[in-house]
Amino acid sequence: DPAIASDGIQLLRWGAGAMLIFIASSIVIRIVVLIIFTILYRGITGEDPPSIEDERDKQIELKVNQIGQTVFILGFVAALVAIRMGSGPVGMLLWIAGSGVIAEIISETTRIVFYRRGF
Repeated sequence: DPAIASDGIQLLRWGAGAMLIFIASSIVIRIVVLIIFTILYRGITGEDPPSIEDERDKQIELKVNQIGQTVFILGFVAALVAIRMGSGPVGMLLWIAGSGVIAEIISETTRIVFYRRGF
């Protein structure tokens, strides 16, 4: 039925637009938070934030990226399984967007844990 197909396409376009807005807003929020923390650090210590990256920082960054990518890939596979089980395109978009959010949360939490426990 063309009417149902048209509604499905409209839902997919809406979902894609929501994801694009989410991506853009998360980039803006990340930049704003970085600027705020830089201003706070400078105000509290009177110094510029350290920009030296040593081997430990590189190892932590590599491990955090691997964990985040793994979580996102698992979410993407879950989205494919959801489609196979009968979910619609909006369900797939929700799985992909949700896995991106969860991957980011887990990545940042892991980064904090690694720095706190002395990775």
